[in-house]
Amino acid sequence: MSHQMIELVNLSRSFGANDGVHQLSLNVQRGTTLGLLGMNGAGKSTTLRMLMGLLRPDSGEARIDGLEVIRHGSQLRRRIGYVPERPTVYSWMRVSDAMQFCRQLQPSWNDSTADELLRVFRLDSGKRVQSLSKGMATKLHLLLALAHEPATLILDEPLAGLDPVVRDEFIDGVLAGICERNCTVVFSSHQIDDVQRLSDAVAIIHEGRLLLEGETQTILTETRKVRVTLETADMTFIEPAGTIRSRRNHRTCELTLHPCESGTTPAVRCTAGVVDVEVEALSLEDLFKDVVLGAEAAL
Repeated sequence: MSHQMIELVNLSRSFGANDGVHQLSLNVQRGTTLGLLGMNGAGKSTTLRMLMGLLRPDSGEARIDGLEVIRHGSQLRRRIGYVPERPTVYSWMRVSDAMQFCRQLQPSWNDSTADELLRVFRLDSGKRVQSLSKGMATKLHLLLALAHEPATLILDEPLAGLDPVVRDEFIDGVLAGICERNCTVVFSSHQIDDVQRLSDAVAIIHEGRLLLEGETQTILTETRKVRVTLETADMTFIEPAGTIRSRRNHRTCELTLHPCESGTTPAVRCTAGVVDVEVEALSLEDLFKDVVLGAEAAL
């Protein structure tokens, strides 16, 4: 059995003259959680829709558990839980109707799991989908995605619209239980704190291109913000290898380095004209901003 549960190989999809996703290659280890980060329009939803086989790529291939998703879509969808960015349940259905409908489609549907999620999410089984708030509709989609206990979960902004209490219940209870049974999870989110809290690995994409990916803790450990003070404002300062973003204000150069090698900051300290060097760690949110802004500055 391969250690890779999800494989994206040179995946591309364009919309007219715009690249939705361009040559995206990414692997997700079996039983791990990957957080997909990017600004609006970065290509997150397009990537997840191609991974589900709902959108055909122009080139490249997506595989789940060794199976190509376009050729084996119907087989794979029985083993995948999916929460789309926008609701897809028929609006005229009641919550109980939607549950019964999905129960008939999923041989591994677990009534006990469904009933427990109904309780945790405080969903009224008699309500019609069209009367649900955005947050309640999200809860229903989460229930339908989780009740058949899939081996793989693909979640597109799953926490959007959830109130803080339910979001914490989902993260600490439901998602923690999913991870304990070795489920592979890929989710996109604008809540970067949630990504840092939940993800074994992260991938940052911008304008359809992968900028940075790896284990969450490793990336944070290897990235540093370095603030360099120079003797004079007109001094030339050569940026060290690994600089992904730089800003200069008179005598001060602020650099974001990834990876920040062990010998990088000592070498900067020894550079002629350098008066002071300060080094600090970054949060995932700060790292995300610097990776994206650095990529835009390089264009």
